[in-house]
Parts: sequence; structure tokens; C-alpha cells
Amino acid sequence: MRPAKNGISAPILVQTSMSSQAHSVQLLLKSFPQRPFDQKVLHALVVKEVQKFQGKSFTDNVKSQWEFLLKNEVFTLAVRACVLHSDHL
Repeated sequence: MRPAKNGISAPILVQTSMSSQAHSVQLLLKSFPQRPFDQKVLHALVVKEVQKFQGKSFTDNVKSQWEFLLKNEVFTLAVRACVLHSDHL
């Protein structure tokens, strides 16, 4: 594996970036306003978080990682909902 220009191998950069993005997604989700959501407010929050990663990785990588992290959060919420529902049966 060829080291990156800064001497850190690429997978470490991806892992660090993914970890940073995971933290950013968690912060974003916690900052969501009360329902009903105002689309403009949500858009502004997402843009603010995504801008933190511009220039630190390829745009397609950032997009793919955000998609993965958000899908993972949706899956986690769905599992929690199923568990809560099954507890009431």
C-alpha cells in the first residue's frame, strides 16, 4: 500500500474521515429541531455539517460515507422501533 503525501496510508485516512463523519452525523441528528421539520432548517444544518469535509476527501467518497452512515442510522432506529413494538405485544 502506497502512503499518502502526508505519510499516512489511505485506509487510515478513510477510517479517520469515516469516524469524523459518524460523529458529525450524530451531532446533526441531535441538532434537528422539533417536529414538524422545516425543510429549509434541515437543509441548512446538513449543508453546515457537509461543508466541514469539503477538501478533506473526494466529494464522491464523502457522499458515499454520509449515505452509509445515514442508512445505518435509519436501520438502527427501525430495529429500536421493532424492539419497542415487540415489548408491547
